[in-house]
Formats: sequence, structure tokens, C-alpha cells
Amino acid sequence: MAPHPLFPNLEASVLMDNRPVVELYDHEDANLQTKIVYIESEAGEQFSVRYYIPGYLFEHHSIKAIVSIDGVDMRKFIFEKRNYGYYGVSRHIYASSAKAGRNCMGQRFRFASLDTHDERSAIEHELQEQLAHTGTISIAFHKVTNVRMAAAWKDVPSMYQYDKVPEKALKGSSVSHKTTLDPPERIAPVKFMEADYVDGEGRPFAVIEFRYRSAAALKSLAILPRSSSPAPVKDVVSEEEVNKIYLKQEEAETRKRDRADDDGDDGDVEMVNERPAKRRCFPTSNDEVIELD
Repeated sequence: MAPHPLFPNLEASVLMDNRPVVELYDHEDANLQTKIVYIESEAGEQFSVRYYIPGYLFEHHSIKAIVSIDGVDMRKFIFEKRNYGYYGVSRHIYASSAKAGRNCMGQRFRFASLDTHDERSAIEHELQEQLAHTGTISIAFHKVTNVRMAAAWKDVPSMYQYDKVPEKALKGSSVSHKTTLDPPERIAPVKFMEADYVDGEGRPFAVIEFRYRSAAALKSLAILPRSSSPAPVKDVVSEEEVNKIYLKQEEAETRKRDRADDDGDDGDVEMVNERPAKRRCFPTSNDEVIELD
């Protein structure tokens, strides 16, 4: 899990197939309020979020944790200090939540490819706002007080739906994936609470932010090492092959010397890779000669 640098044991992780994904880090300031972690995402894969708040953080205040994906608040939990001051608390978030009639409904999270087109169409403001936060999963922790039952039910989280975006909208961005929501399904009952912010809304005391990217995008950011070219394979020559080469060289040298010794001879001369010349034969006294008219 990714620990926050300012608050020991305050940590979070993203899971695929119920296993934490590998967390990658860029050079960062250890004193930053927001902890940034890079992870590799795969289109089509479901994912979930897990976090842990240690007990000592409940010493003075209750805590509200907000899980946001691509800039949209998906789950909000309020933990009262009187209940969690000793052991702390952890949560595993695998879906959004909302009230639908008497049922609590949720939609699971899934990575998807962020496709582009090269048309010069105008970029809608709502789409531009969504793209500004696309590729991020954040958990923000707030100090709260005056915890009470909510006066109204929470609205269903909504994300701007789009298939492709103008290529110019992503100019200079490393974002490669987005998050989509699966069809709604029933989830365990949820008690809706509300509270007052101690430091004001939008001012969390700690944030852990995951930036999900494809492997290619992470390599372009130098978060993942680039694939190096394979080293050339050196020819390995056995002792037997060396001896064969040596013998061939010796034979070639011998043939050269033989040709030099036969200087001026009109007889057969053996050339490398050539067939020997045919001799002209004359009849002898033992041969039968047939004359043709």
C-alpha cells in the first residue's frame, strides 16, 4: 500500500483481481500534502480501492474519506472518532453507491481505453472539465465535526459519457485510459451521514492520488524503464571449428605453392572449385581404329 509521507500508516492501494497493483513513484517532495503514485492500468479490467486510517488520527476529530475517480466523487465515508480511536479503520471500495427507492445501488469501476479522433470540432466545457481529472484515483481525508444523519439521500454519481475525444484535447497529456461504470447492481445497505468540515470544504489534511496510465505512457514519462535493444549475440566458435578453419587455410597455402612450382607446365592444373581439364588421347598399337567414310 502507498503510505502518506506526513502521516505514518495512513495508506491506500488500488487492486485488480483483488491483488494490489504495483506502485511506481516519481521524484517527489516528501513534505507534500498530496502523495502521488503511478500505476499501470489495463483496458477492460475491473478495479477497487482500499485504504487504512490509523487510530492516532482520530485523537481530536472525526474523519471523512472521499474516494474520487476521474474527478467524480464515488464514495464518501464518515468515521466518528469515538469508534475508531484505538484500532483505526479500513475500507475496501469496489463500487459507487446511491439510493434507488428502498435499495442501495452501486456500479463497479472498470478501466477503458481513451480513444481520440483528429476532427477539429469544438471541445465541450463539460468534457474539458472531465478530461482535466481523467486518469486519477484519489482518496482525500478531511477533519470533520458535528456528525449526524443526512437530511437527503446521495445522488447517483455521474460521469460524462464519451467514446472519443479530440486529439488536441489531450495535447501534452500522458493520459491513456479512463474509467467507466458497470451496470447498477444492489449493494449492502448504506447509512447516509453528514458532518461539518473543520478546515473548510476542499481542504483535506491528506490526499493519496493514483495516476493510472498504460505501460507505454509510463515509459514515456520515464516512470517505467524503456525497453533496451538486445545486445548483439557474439559468435561462439568451438575448438573443432577452429581446427577446420586452420586446415582449410593450410590446404589453400599448399595449393598456392604447388601452382608456383608448376610454372610453364601445360599439363593438368587443379584450380580451387574448378573441374580438371580433359586430356586429349591418341590411339596406340593395341587400339582398334575404325575409319569412317
